[in-house]
Amino acid sequence: MTETTPAKADTDSAARQRARVDELLAHSPAAGTGRITLASGRALDYTVGAAFLPVPAAGLDTAPPDAAVMATHYLLQGAEAPARPVCFAFNGGPGFGFLDGFDGVVELLHADEDPYLRGDNLLLGLDF
Repeated sequence: MTETTPAKADTDSAARQRARVDELLAHSPAAGTGRITLASGRALDYTVGAAFLPVPAAGLDTAPPDAAVMATHYLLQGAEAPARPVCFAFNGGPGFGFLDGFDGVVELLHADEDPYLRGDNLLLGLDF
């Protein structure tokens, strides 16, 4: 029987973490367009993008990143950049509360019969 030493286990764990981060960062960014009609009746055309972003441990250094985070953005088409509001919304991860319908054009409707039922987010924050 082979015993794993703590140093060997740490090296294996670091290698697996490095491989997973590299795998996530290798994904090409996703992009698309859409249209939503808000509760007010105003129709909004938007572009959406999603990508994994690198997170280095020591700030913006040249070392390889230690993690990758998923970021999604929505841009209202036709809005001038200086006049366009900017909102950053963070979810704390597993076990943390969620941003109920705040930051996306599609929201979970929380129906008892279908916990994954989705619909348009009629209170979308793009209409500032």
